[in-house]
Amino acid sequence: MPTFRTLNKITRVRERGGGKAD
Repeated sequence: MPTFRTLNKITRVRERGGGKAD
């Protein structure tokens, strides 16, 4: 399971309109 930081990063990328989070 991804860490909170990873989830937060994914959320930011999604808000910017990015597809996959690095």
